[in-house]
Amino acid sequence: MSSTTLEMLQILRVRGLSTLGDLSRFSLLSALRVEDQLQLVEVDLNGANLERLWLANCKMLVELPGLERQHRLKEFRASVVALDMNLLRDRDWPQTARSINLFSGSQKWNDDAIARLKDRGLGEKGAIWP
Repeated sequence: MSSTTLEMLQILRVRGLSTLGDLSRFSLLSALRVEDQLQLVEVDLNGANLERLWLANCKMLVELPGLERQHRLKEFRASVVALDMNLLRDRDWPQTARSINLFSGSQKWNDDAIARLKDRGLGEKGAIWP
């Protein structure tokens, strides 16, 4: 599957999905939401140019290669993933970033992350997905 006009892609509860493949085949993709993908270990962002990225309930997801290349990213959310949440919380987000939401299994960690991100100007509420 590919598209030269697709701007928003939501992948929700696709049984057996283990890869998203090369995202460069969606040349205008600016928003990606991936939820409930229990076999997904990696989302390769190298071919993407995103403004919004939401990842939720991808319990095996440990890698996001190309995240450092997402210079237009305004909004990022990660919840119930195996990514290193401390690295995400403490990384240098692009200047465009306004809304970074990270949720771990610990409310104490979540509250601390919210405060730290807010102090860095990254605490805006994210937009609601359609």
